[in-house]
Amino acid sequence: MRRSAAHTVLVLVLCSAAWGAEGPVAVSPGNTSKLALIGDTCPTFSWGEVEGAKSYELVVYRVSEQTDEAQPVLRETFAGSASSWTPSLDLCLERGGQYAWSVRAMGRKEASEWSTPSLFEVSAAPSVVEVEEAMAVLRRFLGDEGTGIALESDAGLSGAAAPTVVGPSAGRSTADPAPLSAVAGDSALQVNGSAVVTVATLAGALCSATEVRYLDQGDGTVLDCNTGKMWLKDASCLGKWPYEDGANPNIFDKVTDLNNGTDFGCADYTAGTYTDWEVPTISDWCSAGAINQTCPLANASDSLIDSSLSVPSVVNASGDGQWMADDAFILSMEFLFWSATVLDADKAWLAFLTNGLVATTAKSFPADVLPVRAVP
Repeated sequence: MRRSAAHTVLVLVLCSAAWGAEGPVAVSPGNTSKLALIGDTCPTFSWGEVEGAKSYELVVYRVSEQTDEAQPVLRETFAGSASSWTPSLDLCLERGGQYAWSVRAMGRKEASEWSTPSLFEVSAAPSVVEVEEAMAVLRRFLGDEGTGIALESDAGLSGAAAPTVVGPSAGRSTADPAPLSAVAGDSALQVNGSAVVTVATLAGALCSATEVRYLDQGDGTVLDCNTGKMWLKDASCLGKWPYEDGANPNIFDKVTDLNNGTDFGCADYTAGTYTDWEVPTISDWCSAGAINQTCPLANASDSLIDSSLSVPSVVNASGDGQWMADDAFILSMEFLFWSATVLDADKAWLAFLTNGLVATTAKSFPADVLPVRAVP
């Protein structure tokens, strides 16, 4: 990259009013002094938090060795608690492109200084390991039919005429890839830049093949095959916290910490694997529209809890009996969990896994929180 192109980026992103707070520090991807080569077309942008920030603004520029102009390709704004962002598939960057990105904190009326621009280049082609991993996932879970990829000639994958297959990040063993964590880095497998197999498609194939209700994915998460939602396997590892209690830590703070990579020691889960966990709603616990004293039996297949069971009111992995200690979830013996659904300014809904009841209590009451996420 020519010095003038980088200088242009500096001028574009640094000339704005600031409120006195120092700008956030850009953590990844990239390097502030030279181009850093990365392999992911949808990299996770992360930065340090700024005290008092109400939101953050991030901008990504496409830079070129042939011109002094830097073209903005992405510009996003996030809530003040955010410290990372991964672009969706439709916002992924181009392979072979050179980029610079910067982030600033926004106050009530003014903004901080922009972070020093970080420079990176997306590799022109996926690594051999990425290709092999993608193909292993396809073979194991979808077979050769309907993928749009000729799988009979492995040797041809590294040749010039082979399709470009973008899969999970390098470094994972290809002998026995985990069901969905093997593609957690991307929302889809791609061929020549076009999505061909989404994570949701893989999830559906896995559930059909195994014929279970809850699929232990081997990475500290459990997939509900009936709803398509993914739950943390270790139900109590985040500890007991209030829904809301003034300035004290609460369940939403803890789920944010989990998204930011805090290691809570959750069984089988590697901190930072997923960054979009949420506090479940009462409908996640008790099926859509079921805010009453018990979860309706007619909708038990859509609920995490089933009031026809007791202690606990959760079905086993196969969906034909009651949860046992060696089943998909790791449950505590108290079985009292918060939902994100409020009754009023002072109370919110809880789910009782002992008997399938749901009820409201004061937001200051400490209870467990079991994070959930939607599979892309």
